[in-house]
Amino acid sequence: MKKNILIFYKYFIKFLSSFFGVGFLPGGGTIISIIFYLFLNKFYFQINNLSILIFYILSIIIVKLETFNTNKHDPSYIVLDEAFAFTLGYEYLNKLNLLNYNLLFLILFRFFDITKIFGIKKSESIRGTIGIMVDDIIAIFYSIIIIKIISLF
Repeated sequence: MKKNILIFYKYFIKFLSSFFGVGFLPGGGTIISIIFYLFLNKFYFQINNLSILIFYILSIIIVKLETFNTNKHDPSYIVLDEAFAFTLGYEYLNKLNLLNYNLLFLILFRFFDITKIFGIKKSESIRGTIGIMVDDIIAIFYSIIIIKIISLF
């Protein structure tokens, strides 16, 4: 019985960290970003800072548990970090009154997250859960800077 619970726990954490299996699909990071793009465009009015904080805490815990279970630093199927980062970036776009650039944000975010240019690749060397999430947060930062510059013209 105890062994069955442990097996269930490990698969459940893997299921959550891959965002219900999306991370196992080819292009899982892009797929989850598109899902969150569509979701946030439809339901953004119901999102608040508390829900983003809760999402962040749960993401950290789930990613930490999954990396502990697998003993791997950043398995490619973990896409919860992309989901959280996209939500955080969307919130910043809203705070800057730039939500009309949300499609460009999606494209730039995926570009920076995939190419890992301008120091993003180096940030992946940070060990632990924060290291897994920081590359996506830097990709958000670059994306929003570009959008802010474009919005000035």
